[in-house]
Amino acid sequence: MAFVKTSILTFFLLDLFVLKDGQAQLICYSCNSHLNGSFCHNPLDRRQNLITRCPTWDYVCTTTTYVTRRNFVTHRACEHSFDTCDRVYNSTLNIHTSTISNFRCTTCLRDLCNSGNHLSLFNPIILVFIISISLLSKVKYSKSLMY
Repeated sequence: MAFVKTSILTFFLLDLFVLKDGQAQLICYSCNSHLNGSFCHNPLDRRQNLITRCPTWDYVCTTTTYVTRRNFVTHRACEHSFDTCDRVYNSTLNIHTSTISNFRCTTCLRDLCNSGNHLSLFNPIILVFIISISLLSKVKYSKSLMY
């Protein structure tokens, strides 16, 4: 586990200093459960060496899931940002000539954002903020009723 944390920390530090064309290159998870096994499914097994740096700044991280020949497939990668999900769908159809169902494609623009773990640090912070606002408004309302 320490190796994984060290690897991720190294990529984050590299990300601060490695720029291409004045823009930082994105870091994404890259795997395919059809080719690499089930560790690519959710929850993502981060103990595997799944981290890759996108080739240029105009790429996005993707997570694609679909069913083919009764197999559920998860694919994570760096993809060019132009018509990403349409291109991924068409290339997937070319690879798997059988029918594809339940195709789902998501894109994101932060380092390692295609992990499949949709909880982020900001979600709890936003929740606490909303609760605080709600409590403050109740306190102000109750004070106004006292007068």
